[in-house]
Amino acid sequence: MKTYIIKFKNITCSVLGSVIAGVVCILVLIALKYISEKLKHEMKFPIPAQLIVVVLRTMVSYFVGLNEKFQVSVLHNIPKGWDTLKYSQVTSTICSILHADRKHGDRCHCDSIFIFATNTSLAKTFAKRNNYVIDSN
Repeated sequence: MKTYIIKFKNITCSVLGSVIAGVVCILVLIALKYISEKLKHEMKFPIPAQLIVVVLRTMVSYFVGLNEKFQVSVLHNIPKGWDTLKYSQVTSTICSILHADRKHGDRCHCDSIFIFATNTSLAKTFAKRNNYVIDSN
């Protein structure tokens, strides 16, 4: 509650274009969620509302020129390609638990276990949200 009070006290310092765009995005998300609930029995998969809102907001921001007209912050340069993969702390911990030797290719086994656990966790999260049943085996 305290956070909302602080936000509404400082709303006059906000960029008007960002506030309006944020409210419109929230309204579109609510509408898409309502439509998704109504059509849930007829569709084989849920509507990707968040993805739709991100794409629409990006297109509107570009074509309307929110950056020039309302000083809305925009990320101008998006680098191409992927960053070099780094050996994460979590994967390193899993490898040390499994006594894997990184020099002999056992890292692949550790990475696959970590990726499987992450994907299973995400699948269970989405299954719980959309009333699906997931078997982790």
